Amino acid sequence: MTNFYSELKPFSNFKDIASSNFYVKVPEDWYIVLTDVVKSTAAIEKGQYKSVNMAGAVTIASILNIDKTLDLPFIFGGDGATLLVPPEILNYVKTELLGSKEVASRLDLELRAGVVPVKDIYKNGKGLLIGKHALTKSYSQAVFQGDGYDYAEKLVKNPQTRKFYEITGEAANPNINGLTCRWQPIKSTRGEIVSIIIRTQKNSFKDISNYQAVSDKIIEIYGTESLHHPLSIGNLKLSLNTNDLAVESKSGGGGFFQTLKLFFVNFYGFLSRKAGKMMTTEDKIQMMIANTDFKKFDGSIKMVISGDKSHRLELVEYLEDLYQKAEIFYGVHVSDSALITCLVLEGTNKEVHFVDGNNGGYALAAKNLKLQIAKADF
Repeated sequence: MTNFYSELKPFSNFKDIASSNFYVKVPEDWYIVLTDVVKSTAAIEKGQYKSVNMAGAVTIASILNIDKTLDLPFIFGGDGATLLVPPEILNYVKTELLGSKEVASRLDLELRAGVVPVKDIYKNGKGLLIGKHALTKSYSQAVFQGDGYDYAEKLVKNPQTRKFYEITGEAANPNINGLTCRWQPIKSTRGEIVSIIIRTQKNSFKDISNYQAVSDKIIEIYGTESLHHPLSIGNLKLSLNTNDLAVESKSGGGGFFQTLKLFFVNFYGFLSRKAGKMMTTEDKIQMMIANTDFKKFDGSIKMVISGDKSHRLELVEYLEDLYQKAEIFYGVHVSDSALITCLVLEGTNKEVHFVDGNNGGYALAAKNLKLQIAKADF
């Protein structure tokens, strides 16, 4: 199977998200896969934020597990995911989507899942571009650009068009091997974790050059990546909270005894780390930090960064000024910690760690951004 994405040359500087030189057009015979947790804000307000994150990640895990030799582009959005898949695996993808919906139901959530042919996007005059940002030598992150992604989301959510794209059917048992969430909420070493979503008010390469200025400003305010990265060796701790571990247990169809097993696995890991017996612990965690999607681009900049209140106030003042000038929309959510969900594909060198702000993160930042967009449309 020829995979255009695996042959795409990655760029290493995040600021190059604004350069058209690093993007190619998505092939017409591919498909966009979209999932999101229905009424995620209400679920978060009930304290289900860890479950919401897990439900958002299951689609990625199950589809990547279809064929681990495939290099497929995806973006984790906190309460959902977007992927691009080739026609050869479409039937398997639909089965895994039904399985993802089943996992969400185990977590007392509803997952909406849809598949949109890329050709339908192009027929309606929308654009779909894809790039690749190299985080490490072994892992590159997909970057999406074009109004077609938002259009595909509208097709899946709109009651008039949903029936053509939404995946429904009998529940299936998904393959989510490698998906874990066994870490404690990760406390900011600087006081705050800020989840940010920023998008230009016009979606063209000329206008997304604003993102370069925004990226520079974030570094100016928060310091270098090593300073504002939400993860560090010192603040990553295995969870011994059975309520947190139950999320992973339920996702895999397990109950109390599976939760207990995860507790003892983590307890052993805790003791081993204390005793310095865990195999290359520091190196492993450094790799984990490097393979974390704490900043990404899917037509909007999404970041989860660590700082203090003065940093945030300065950033919000800067973003508000751009908003008042009708240059960007933005949403910000503040918490004291981040959540991490890990995906390690066994038998490969693929490892990625999805990070979101605790107590709502991207989902609540998106709520604020959508309010600004609604005001502009009105």
